[in-house]
Amino acid sequence: MKRLLSSILMAIGMVTMAQAATYSAPRTGFVLIGGASFTMGSPGSEDWRSNDETQHRVTLAPFYMAAYEVTQKEWRDVTGKNPGNFSGDTLPVESVTWLEAIEFCNALSRRDGRTPAYTLADGGKTVSWDRTANGYR
Repeated sequence: MKRLLSSILMAIGMVTMAQAATYSAPRTGFVLIGGASFTMGSPGSEDWRSNDETQHRVTLAPFYMAAYEVTQKEWRDVTGKNPGNFSGDTLPVESVTWLEAIEFCNALSRRDGRTPAYTLADGGKTVSWDRTANGYR
């Protein structure tokens, strides 16, 4: 569950980061996460290594991320529904899929007058983060 909530927060942060270069700073409650570079993948000498684990360098630009989990009230205010198994305005939203989190981020962007940063293709099977159209540098 914490991983899903972290994913939602990261997605919100990515939406905000994509917008930050072109538009105003995000609304309050967001923190700037510094960029970094790291090596992703497994060394060729590692036992049981898969073919898709080739090591490569990844660089992440700084981005904004919400300081706290998305609450059920925030989710309901944006989507009009609460998918959770538990009920309480201040409780974190739970029981949402990655796709629902992306749709929430896009809806939040539209509500706040920002351009959605994600494009849903193939019926939601493929999600791309649109960097160029949103002024990402």
